[in-house]
Amino acid sequence: MLFTTAERRLQFLLELFNQGLSYSTLNTARSALSTIVTIDGGGSFGSNHIVTRFMKGVFESRRRKPKYDKIWDVSVVLKHLSSLYPNETLSLKDLTHKVLMLILLVSSQRGQSIHYLDLQHLTMEENTYSFDIAEHIKTSTPRSPHTRIDIAAYESDSTICPLTCLKAYINKTKALRNNETKLFISYVRPHKAVSRDTVSRWTKDTLRLCSIDTKVFTAHITRSASVSKANEKEVPVLEIMAKAGWKSAETFRNYYNKPVIQGNSHASAILD
Repeated sequence: MLFTTAERRLQFLLELFNQGLSYSTLNTARSALSTIVTIDGGGSFGSNHIVTRFMKGVFESRRRKPKYDKIWDVSVVLKHLSSLYPNETLSLKDLTHKVLMLILLVSSQRGQSIHYLDLQHLTMEENTYSFDIAEHIKTSTPRSPHTRIDIAAYESDSTICPLTCLKAYINKTKALRNNETKLFISYVRPHKAVSRDTVSRWTKDTLRLCSIDTKVFTAHITRSASVSKANEKEVPVLEIMAKAGWKSAETFRNYYNKPVIQGNSHASAILD
C-alpha cells in the first residue's frame, strides 16, 4: 500500500492523543501502522521524521508518573508485628500473617514470588533459610531463570526475627500439611496451598491492622516500602537492586524509591 504523505496517517495518532491515551499506547499504534503502511521512498511509517518528532512530543508531554508519591513507614508495621509474640503462642492465622509480612519486607519481593515458596526447594543453614523459586517470575530471564530468597536471622530483636518466625510457622504447620509442600497453606481446613490472590488479601489484612489505608496502598506496595526504607538507611543501590531482582537502577529510582511517611545489610536496615 503506497501513500504520498505521512501526515494523513498522523491524524489517527493525533486522535488517540486527544483521547488522553498514554505514550506506550500510541507507540504500539505506530508500530502496528509501520507493518502495513509504506510512504514515499519506500520507508516505513514509523521511521518517518515527522512521525518520530510527533512521538517525541508525545513522550515529553505525557511522561509516565508513579502511582504513589509517598509510602508508609515500615516501622509502623514492625511495631504491630512485634506485639505478636511469642510466636509459639500465636494462632495459626496471626502467625501466618506475621511471617508473610516479614518475608515480604526483608526480601523486597512480589507476592507472586512469595506465593511460589516451596519447602522442597528450601536449604537450611544455622542462621539462614534459603528458598530457590523454580517457577518463572516477572524478573526471570534466560540468563537468570531462578530466584533465591534468603531469610536470615535478626538477633537484635527476636520479636521480629524473620527466621525465628519462619521456623515457628514451619513447625506449627508440619502436622497439617499431609503432602503439601508449598510454604503458605490455608489456616482453615483442609489446609491446602493458597493462591496468589490469598497472599495479597492476607497482606492487605495485616496493613489494615496497622491503620494503613488499603484503599490507597495495594498489597504490592510492600515492595516499595521495603526498598525505600533500605535506601533511607543508606543500603547501596546495587544491593537493593540485587535483592529485588532489578537490572536497572532507573527502575528503582523512578518507580519504587519513595519518601517515607514518618509516623548494613538490606534486611537489617529494614528491621532496624
